[in-house]
Amino acid sequence: MILQHASVTVCSEDAAVSVFEDLFEMPLLYTFPISAEIIYALFNIRGTADARVYDAGNSRIEVFIMTDPPIPGRTQHLCLGFPDRDLIVSRAESMGFEIRKFRRPDAEVIFIIDNDGNLFEIKSV
Repeated sequence: MILQHASVTVCSEDAAVSVFEDLFEMPLLYTFPISAEIIYALFNIRGTADARVYDAGNSRIEVFIMTDPPIPGRTQHLCLGFPDRDLIVSRAESMGFEIRKFRRPDAEVIFIIDNDGNLFEIKSV
């Protein structure tokens, strides 16, 4: 298993730049918008976000910018990569964990939600 990325939420681009670029001196790799449809399907909250992805050495940090997040932390998750993603998802289902999926044109995004409400994005490596 490898940690592919972790995510945090901030309220502005300035906040992201201040912490990740100015304080931690992480290089910005790229940015992308996140639609309301995706935010609702994966995180069960309404709204949109802009994401900034930073290089954290052997991993990445996704910073979600949401000017008015309804509940702090609802977009925070760990992204874990496994050689057999389907096996992990099947095991999670058999253990009674909630599974959330969103089909994009290029791939399917899968989240496992544990009994404490922690979110884990599961990818193939």
